[in-house]
Amino acid sequence: MKKNYLLSMLIKFGIMVTVLVGCGNFNESGAGEDRLTLAFYHADGDLNMRFDDAVAEEIMRLTGVKLEILAPMAGDEAQDIALMISQGEFPDLIYAKGSLDLLIGADAVLPLDERIAEKGHHIKALYGDQLGRLRHTLDNPFIYHVGTFGVNERILETAGTAQIQMDVMRELGYPNLETLAELEEAIKTYLEKNPTINGQETIGLSLLGSDWRWLITVGNPAGFAVGLQDDGEWFINEATGEAIFKYLMPEFRAYFRWLNGMNAQGLLDSESFTHTPDTYFAKISSGRVLAVMDQGWNISETQTALVGDGEAWRTFMPLGVTLTEGIRPCVTRANGYTGGWGVSIASNSKHAEEAFDFLNWMASEEAQILVNWGIEGIHWEYVGGGFAPSYQK
Repeated sequence: MKKNYLLSMLIKFGIMVTVLVGCGNFNESGAGEDRLTLAFYHADGDLNMRFDDAVAEEIMRLTGVKLEILAPMAGDEAQDIALMISQGEFPDLIYAKGSLDLLIGADAVLPLDERIAEKGHHIKALYGDQLGRLRHTLDNPFIYHVGTFGVNERILETAGTAQIQMDVMRELGYPNLETLAELEEAIKTYLEKNPTINGQETIGLSLLGSDWRWLITVGNPAGFAVGLQDDGEWFINEATGEAIFKYLMPEFRAYFRWLNGMNAQGLLDSESFTHTPDTYFAKISSGRVLAVMDQGWNISETQTALVGDGEAWRTFMPLGVTLTEGIRPCVTRANGYTGGWGVSIASNSKHAEEAFDFLNWMASEEAQILVNWGIEGIHWEYVGGGFAPSYQK
């Protein structure tokens, strides 16, 4: 079986949160005699999370570990992390997201390099030649967390460039839309025939440029449309390593000129840079927005709502449209492991060794199957050479 199971599911809700644990005295063939409870701070968690579903029970059976989940009290991990540092008190395991720098600066989390070298065989096998991307900085080249982003990840969906309502594609005979001009024409043609949807004015293209989602609905789509990968607000020349503020590039000027043209024709939502996220999501949920430049995860609840209302044809399908023909979008390009956020071990944890042993076990094929698929015979079965969902109750 290919060993490409990911640690990316570590920070998910539901059963996926159960993998973020430290471990008591156990080996890979079973749990120790005593159950160990470890405190885990989950920056994306909520106060209602519990460690008590079927996968959690299986992990406890295998490892002898119970997890006490701690979540942000006010939805802001930065304040929580700052409070931990000021009080000098930390949970055993910490998922700090972008506040990891604060913990490192306070010497509050352990560098894991020696442990990985000595006994991190599963971690080394999983990350392979991408292990070095877990290192913090050039000036501080140590590994302070086990990353939760995908390893050997394949990107199969062109989300982030553009998404168009499926009813538009159906009514127009499923045209092959490859450029922004073709997307524009499709929106314009459908809107002229359908000026209202469900009794409300039809919106051609809607963006969310009023908060941080400017990055994923305006800035990033502009880069995708001109053939660049997502390097944040920069263009990185892969041959020279030179970084250029991407909005100074002439290609971006052409993209925003197109966006201005959409606005001039009344095809762009006039509130794209002023409405609140709730208003944006409500518009999409109403089924009257024909296209967005957005990531699927950002609008997933709106799509679920449309399906629940019997409006499946009003949901979106992703497109890989670019500024002109001949430009290939980089959104499905495999760029290797991206580093990112992860799970750290507190420097003052009394169970640091057990916690690391568990994180190493989490990188094993056995643990990754359990976390990503569940329990064999209950959640999945091995059929025809691959995994298949099980319908047993």
